[in-house]
Amino acid sequence: MATIAATLERPRTDLQRVLLAGAVVAFLDGVFAVVLYVYIVHATTPGKIFQGIAAGLIGRSAALEGGAQTVALGLTLHCTVAYAWTTIYYLLLNGLEWLRDATATTRGRLIIGALFGATIWLGMNYIVVPLAGLKIAPLSGWRFWVQLVWHMIALGPPLVAIVRADSH
Repeated sequence: MATIAATLERPRTDLQRVLLAGAVVAFLDGVFAVVLYVYIVHATTPGKIFQGIAAGLIGRSAALEGGAQTVALGLTLHCTVAYAWTTIYYLLLNGLEWLRDATATTRGRLIIGALFGATIWLGMNYIVVPLAGLKIAPLSGWRFWVQLVWHMIALGPPLVAIVRADSH
């Protein structure tokens, strides 16, 4: 029997770390949205999640009638937003010495990751979503709190850890 062994090399350059972190954030957030809204809440389909994202750019009816093309557009926009947040963190990390110092330890990366994850969710819910003409998750609703905790636990910390990667 033949076996295949693969080794994953740690990203060495800043660009490699940003690309990897953005991809991880986009993947984790996309999978979470599908699992939560399709399989747990039974509110929609995977395609409609991404068409809903596209609706912020082209309008709801055009997005829902666009089929695979608007699913692809929504997926592209989703990834673009993930890379934008990753780039913002990268720029902050490189511009703020206190942030580099704070993320020098695993504990610091977890704390800053949780705070940045919360910042991502609050920024998305209160700035990006309304600018796209979509509805925010109200503070009084379960969706707000589930998303906030998710971003603090599963998006911010990996983003911070990958971008930091003991590179500075």
